[in-house]
Amino acid sequence: MSQNQRDIVLCINKWAKPHFKHEFRDLLNIKFNVSQEPMGTVTEVLCAKEFIHETFGLHYGDDLTEINYEALIRLHREKNATMTIATTTQFALAVGVININSQGKVLQLREKPAFGKPTWIGIAVLEPRALTYFKPGEDIATHTIPKMLKAGEPVYAYKTESPWFDVGNIDQWRRADKYYRGKSYGN
Repeated sequence: MSQNQRDIVLCINKWAKPHFKHEFRDLLNIKFNVSQEPMGTVTEVLCAKEFIHETFGLHYGDDLTEINYEALIRLHREKNATMTIATTTQFALAVGVININSQGKVLQLREKPAFGKPTWIGIAVLEPRALTYFKPGEDIATHTIPKMLKAGEPVYAYKTESPWFDVGNIDQWRRADKYYRGKSYGN
């Protein structure tokens, strides 16, 4: 909240709004786009379209990070991108990976190794024209971004080494809890 964002639109379900009733009252210009049931990110963003008139950010609600939003936005503007997605190479697979030979003999087992490739962390900066690629019921990663790439829209990746946790996953939630409990904050 301290990185110069002016307005926030929370796209939430009706059951979640009471949890936000007082949390942000003194912080920023907060608007709520409340749906009756989960509709998926693309549809939720389209329902909030009336609030989108300039470059906007997208941040999935179950992603917890210390990303530098100013640097993300700066890269987005420098590249004149339609969409810039935040990525990390610190994503660890949730399963063990096994190397085997042609006879099926196990040569190596690595438990939950780092994936090692850029992974989207559910955070992006977009231009309003990106909304023309949003269709109700579709998924951003599966449908929207591929359509944008096929159309030649400039989509860039911002690489971050900031900690990132998908707290919609119980193991990641536990890791985030452990990480932040051990972190010291100045007063």
